[in-house]
Amino acid sequence: MVRIMKRSVYVVCFLVMLVVLLPVLIQPVQAQDRDSSELASLPWHDKGSPFGVVAALGNRVHEAEIPAMVQLMKEAGVQWQREEIFWDRVQKAPGGPFTWTGDGSGLYNYDYAIGMQANAGIQVLGLLDYNPYWFKGKNPHPSEWIKDWGDFVYASVSRYGRERGWIKYWELWNEPNLAGSGYESGLYEVADFVRLLQVGSAAARAATRMPKL
Repeated sequence: MVRIMKRSVYVVCFLVMLVVLLPVLIQPVQAQDRDSSELASLPWHDKGSPFGVVAALGNRVHEAEIPAMVQLMKEAGVQWQREEIFWDRVQKAPGGPFTWTGDGSGLYNYDYAIGMQANAGIQVLGLLDYNPYWFKGKNPHPSEWIKDWGDFVYASVSRYGRERGWIKYWELWNEPNLAGSGYESGLYEVADFVRLLQVGSAAARAATRMPKL
């Protein structure tokens, strides 16, 4: 009789412990499932949904640090990056040569920045923008530099599109509605921006077959 009672006590104690501990044991599993669900919903986890950043490596990252930056982008699952090419950094005089490998400061080496990303499998959106070096601080009419703008677009798309195959998608100008990149950069009316797009689009299409603009 005593043995039966002891067994009953053991069973009851076991059941009580099970009731107390079961939620504790289940909670980590539920948390893990929840974490996995949240992880799956992140944009970089779903490779069917492009995940991109605006880093502009050539303009913002010293060329010595670009390999580490590209590695971090790869680890983060970055698939697209917008690389901004400043016209005034690659050409200093109308009709003058284009310099794509930097100014000696460790910045503006677009060849290196874009090449590193392309070789790492990161898609690059090329952004071409702003008025030329020789008109900075002045207020010229767009007609004074629109032809040179077309030459710049042609040279950029030829180099990184047709010749090297690094960039297929292009964006012409950035934020024309803001003072710094609109009025102060030589775009005074909507018609000026429209003209810029027309000339730039024609130049890009002349540089390579079927660019994505």
